[in-house]
Amino acid sequence: MLLPALCLALGVLSAPVHAVNAQDAEVEAGESAEEDAQKVDQQEYVDQIRFEGNEELSAGDLRDHMLTQAPPWFRFWTRLPFHEDEVREDMKRLTALYRQHGYYEAQANYSLVRSAESPGVTVHIEIDEGKAVRLERLTIALPNGQSPETHPLFEAKRWRRLVSRLLLREGRKFRLAEYQASREAILTWVGERGFPSAQLEGSAEVDMPTHRARVDWILIPGPRVRLGDVRIEGLEDVDRFIVEREIRLDPGEWFSLRALAKTRRRIQNLGLFRWTIVEALPPPRTTAGDDIEVGVEDAEEDIERDVVETEEPQPLEEPRLDEETWPVSVRVAERPPRRVRVGGGWGTDTSFRGELSWHHRNFFGGARHMDVGLRYSGLGASFRPSFMEPYFLDTRTRLLVSPAFVLENQDAYEARRYLLDVQLQRELVEHVEIRVGYRFDRDDIYSVLDNPGPDVLPEGISITTGPNLELSRSTVDNRLNATSGTSIQIEAESSITALGSDQDFVRYTLDARGFLSVAKTVLALRALAGTIQNHGDTREQDIPLVERFYSGGSNSMRGFAYRSLSPEDANGDSIGGSSLVEGSLEWRIPVWGPLGVVGFLDAAQVDPEPWEFRIDDLRYAAGTGLRYTTPAGPLRVDFAWRLNPRNKRGKFRVSASLGHTF
Repeated sequence: MLLPALCLALGVLSAPVHAVNAQDAEVEAGESAEEDAQKVDQQEYVDQIRFEGNEELSAGDLRDHMLTQAPPWFRFWTRLPFHEDEVREDMKRLTALYRQHGYYEAQANYSLVRSAESPGVTVHIEIDEGKAVRLERLTIALPNGQSPETHPLFEAKRWRRLVSRLLLREGRKFRLAEYQASREAILTWVGERGFPSAQLEGSAEVDMPTHRARVDWILIPGPRVRLGDVRIEGLEDVDRFIVEREIRLDPGEWFSLRALAKTRRRIQNLGLFRWTIVEALPPPRTTAGDDIEVGVEDAEEDIERDVVETEEPQPLEEPRLDEETWPVSVRVAERPPRRVRVGGGWGTDTSFRGELSWHHRNFFGGARHMDVGLRYSGLGASFRPSFMEPYFLDTRTRLLVSPAFVLENQDAYEARRYLLDVQLQRELVEHVEIRVGYRFDRDDIYSVLDNPGPDVLPEGISITTGPNLELSRSTVDNRLNATSGTSIQIEAESSITALGSDQDFVRYTLDARGFLSVAKTVLALRALAGTIQNHGDTREQDIPLVERFYSGGSNSMRGFAYRSLSPEDANGDSIGGSSLVEGSLEWRIPVWGPLGVVGFLDAAQVDPEPWEFRIDDLRYAAGTGLRYTTPAGPLRVDFAWRLNPRNKRGKFRVSASLGHTF
């Protein structure tokens, strides 16, 4: 009895102990499960992406082709999620990218470094580029085996020039992008000579042991095409004859991509349509092969397949010199005929400014434009109606009539101005335009500050009238936010006493600009020079203040206040000069979305004498700025430092405005 009783007592005593231990175990198990759940819920993020072994392609080029991304340094607070399956996919994308650049043996591998203190992951990517494949042979032949320069409708000299300018050249790295670009260049060249259905048959063969590539193409010109009747679609309120006047295509002429593009540009420049499409439509084909069209993406895939399969081209039949006629389709989408614009803003040059304008794109029909604008700012106000007749005397000449009433409020003077400008505008050749006009200005300079100096400033009413001439050429891709192209503008404005002017002088200006895209950034350059040559009894100091040259401000020399860089009177107010030289260099860098930064260098000099460009007396300013892209142009803030100030004051200046400086 004693042993069972003892066992029972020990069981009773031990039961609470076992119960407590079990409860503790449940608590520990619960905490461990909660920690595991937190680890699962805590998303890993990409801390850094590092590359090693890449020489042909920069780290930036590689990142641009990856799904996995790390935040840039200026967004250090951002957390981009990490997914290892995306990293594995990125290795395939990088390998494919290297193949496009001629490195067919390239390999990309990765390793991960995780932090014990944070969920950040560093991705190390090691690139083994291998040896580049180079083009050993490029042959282009007609189906009969002869060179295309023997074709009766091709010019041998021009064909040889085309081949010499192809990106695909023997001895260079075999890049798929250059392969495709060379194909397009050949087909475009042939198409411009009336063969829009031309084809390049053949393949590219890559020999990996020798790292050599061979390209053999057969050029099939196809039938020569004449343009047929023009069909216009999409017109609602715009009269048909307005579009017909802009068409520069005659039925029966040979197919030309340039002629189609020129017609499209002329129709679009009317300002009446949201978009315009001009194309020649091939007749329906009866064979299955003729109905197949290859897009850009499909073409790239086809090139890669050619490289892998290395099929030899098969001799084809002789090219036929038969003809076809393709009708031309012109499709448009009309804009609303009227537009009302209300705007406002603030800038360091103008302080507050406001604008109210009304525009009619088809004023009384005939694609005539009428615009009425009212503007106000801290520098004054203006009321300016303008009328444009698109067909004056012939279909290539425009008439522009623009009267205006302007109030100017400058530091050295105030003026009330009545202006009338009449211009004839004509396109000479593509991108080149000439403007011939006549102007009449009545300027009432009714307030000049006291003590102007030893010479009395030209105060009171002055008449300026005479002919003007302007010649311009522009290939800029975007007027508001240019990334490529050049523009040059030469202008001469005269004031002739024999025609009613109070003074005799000619005002010359030359404005040149250039834009170049470099690795997703834009280098922009501007040079401006001008002079006022006085004639007869007119002296330099007799030139009206409103006609003189000034520099300084957010749109010229950013190291100086608006119009502050010029000859001054006794009170230190700018009174303008007879010669001006300005230059600006900008490096525009996109940062993220619509946000960008710029670095710039400005230089300028204004001289009181005509034809005096004192380069050794240039004032310089350098700085940086912020840009935020909007539909109306970039909002900008610039911070400029004068590099060679005349005094110790005013070395730094901040300016703000809308739109690029140039």
